[in-house]
Amino acid sequence: MRGVLAGDRLLLLTVLSFLVSGPALAEGTGWKAQVGDFLTQPPVAGALLIVGVVALAAAVITLGSGVAEVTAFCAIGLFFAGRYLAGEDIWVPLALFVGGLICLALEIFVLPGVGVFGVIGILGIGGSTVLCFDNWETGLTVFLSALCAAMLGGFALFKFLPENRLFRGLIVLEPPVSPPTPAVVSSKVEIGSVGVCSSPLRPGGIAEFEGRRVDVVTEGAFIAKGHYVEVVSVQGNKVVVRATPGQD
Repeated sequence: MRGVLAGDRLLLLTVLSFLVSGPALAEGTGWKAQVGDFLTQPPVAGALLIVGVVALAAAVITLGSGVAEVTAFCAIGLFFAGRYLAGEDIWVPLALFVGGLICLALEIFVLPGVGVFGVIGILGIGGSTVLCFDNWETGLTVFLSALCAAMLGGFALFKFLPENRLFRGLIVLEPPVSPPTPAVVSSKVEIGSVGVCSSPLRPGGIAEFEGRRVDVVTEGAFIAKGHYVEVVSVQGNKVVVRATPGQD
């Protein structure tokens, strides 16, 4: 009799254990976990991050096109969604990534040339990437690869997009309020001359020096219309300028 009762108790405990742990095991082996495991594999996660960062760089250059923005959102969204589906903590890395993007946006659009926000933004995105991987060396390698890919992609866009009829319409230009005056050559512009931007410099544009409109290009930073610039280099008809200090 006691053996029967002991057997019944063992069976009851086994059933209760299955009822408690069964759903958790099913959830852990469900489609969410499988998708999460696939997206968190270092090659897949690294590819998503690289595509997302390159698309962000393209979104800055072709501001308002929509294609680059959607690509960046999908790639980075899948990068963090994979970790969420895999049951990993994503909130700290996600906060660092978003904070880094905000700092980079301030550096590019609000306070160009300051440098501090750019460095903080890159460190924030880098720290977020490292925290998303179990091995910090893998995370650092993925981040550096994404950074190099973004730099190469941005250089390629700057070099080839203005000459490509297919993508020329993607670059946002402010419509002129009056018929534009042809820009003059740079033979009368000297190093140290100070002028004002007649159009946004992204990085090329037009600046006015003592009533003369001159085609200019920055050293890489974006400068808004109406900001003062100083000539730092003149190479034939190529005039290189930078923003004068002390501007908001």
